Amino acid sequence: NKPLGVTVIFFSQSGKQIQAKSNSTDGSYQQVLQAGEKYNIVFKDYLLIGEDAELELTKSGKYNEIEKNFRVKKIETGLELCAFNPFRTNHSDLISMRFGCLDELKTFLENNPKVSVIITVHTYDSNFKPYDKKVSYIDSKNKTKTKKIKVSTQEQLEELAENRIIALRNAIKSLNIIERKVSFEFDTKPANISEKIAKEKTSKSKTIVKTEIFSAPTVYIRVGKILNL
Repeated sequence: NKPLGVTVIFFSQSGKQIQAKSNSTDGSYQQVLQAGEKYNIVFKDYLLIGEDAELELTKSGKYNEIEKNFRVKKIETGLELCAFNPFRTNHSDLISMRFGCLDELKTFLENNPKVSVIITVHTYDSNFKPYDKKVSYIDSKNKTKTKKIKVSTQEQLEELAENRIIALRNAIKSLNIIERKVSFEFDTKPANISEKIAKEKTSKSKTIVKTEIFSAPTVYIRVGKILNL
């Protein structure tokens, strides 16, 4: 709750950047913006707290002045940037190729070149039953044989987490996000909420299985290393 001298960046829908600098004495700033335009607002070295980062201006044929106050927090290691759920239960495919959280990440990294991030992928939305799997092996007589091994729930969750990371890496690459500034980790705690798969019986001979989308975030993006910020 103290005034700050920070760089305020306004991003238009077309991608144009307009920068303003606030006064460290009272935190005030001034910037001429285009009427009828929508802007995304970023603060260099700071994050916006408890408010939408979008500013949509109404169309007007005359000059108007508006006042917009912001509360921001200094970027620190471990600070959460955003969280979202891009997966269906028990699946690693993304439900879309564009997410607001990844767009925020792209903007954040472009405007904070000395900061890296850590993306944590969770699997607590999912659960699997152990199953038997046939595998081939070479015996002592150099003959190929098969045997059954049990694939545990934990092994399946780890494979799911690794595949989810691959999907997110591909999405990050497609958005031209700076890959070298992004690292991944995963948490494979099993699901603690029952019934992720809902079965709807339509007839005696046919059952439709509906895969639900878990509502809580399964991906968290946090600030990692900060170099001379």
